[in-house]
Amino acid sequence: MLLQRPIADSVEYACDVDGSAFSSSPNDQLGKSKWNLKKLSRLPKSVLRLLETAIPGVTEPMLSIGMLFSMFAWHVEDHYLYSINYHHCGAAKTWYGIPGHAALDFEKVVREHVYTRDILSTDGEDGAFDVLLGKTTLFPPNILLEHDVPVYKAVQKPGNL
Repeated sequence: MLLQRPIADSVEYACDVDGSAFSSSPNDQLGKSKWNLKKLSRLPKSVLRLLETAIPGVTEPMLSIGMLFSMFAWHVEDHYLYSINYHHCGAAKTWYGIPGHAALDFEKVVREHVYTRDILSTDGEDGAFDVLLGKTTLFPPNILLEHDVPVYKAVQKPGNL
């Protein structure tokens, strides 16, 4: 009799890891790049250069490391700033985004079609927003499209910003 052990599948993902895969060496091509995320926030035309304190994820880059089938929750970037991501290696990464003008429609769909009432900590529009801030909400983009919320898709390949 052949006994089979159950297979435990898991997907690993690490986000907000301090550091950067960009080199600081002037001899390294990526280190010399004007897109080196270690230098980007301190460029002469960046308003972020005026911040005296280093802020991880804002003035200092952070790493996210994922494997096949890993994903990250729907969210708004910290302090409502834009996000710049460099894809160092691996398979192509698919991004989904909602334009800013559709934010309220996005939250309404989440509140009415994704969350149940017992998940929301407060009633009204702020309830869904509070849960979204926790970066724990995963659902397929087709739910948004079914409710006329525009969804943009981008595929990022290694070596691309």
